[in-house]
Amino acid sequence: MNNTLVTGPRIGFCSPTISVVASNVTAASKGCTAMQGLGAGKYNSSCPGSGGAHGGKGGYGSAGTPCSALVPLPYFYSGMAIFEGSGGGRGNSSRGGSGGGIIWLSSTDTITLDNSTLEVQG
Repeated sequence: MNNTLVTGPRIGFCSPTISVVASNVTAASKGCTAMQGLGAGKYNSSCPGSGGAHGGKGGYGSAGTPCSALVPLPYFYSGMAIFEGSGGGRGNSSRGGSGGGIIWLSSTDTITLDNSTLEVQG
């Protein structure tokens, strides 16, 4: 792949040799929407929304009690992601962001990334 933009919630490349040159492969913010997913962010009327979880705890909306009890726990512990990232919690007047998607690269020989980006953040 050369000088290409690939975007989506689940992106997979499976080939004996993978070459990504001057390209952008992005699943950024393509996971679960706000308040959705196995580790969805949470909120209540006195706390800002927490961040969504995946391989680690979600982010704190605020460090004070009872807000710290709203942090979602991780739900991914194995070697390969099978679920997209969860969405963040909402605040009193705004929605949380979407979680990140998934990019798989599977090769029996070589994977080359040259002047390219892979993005999956939420």
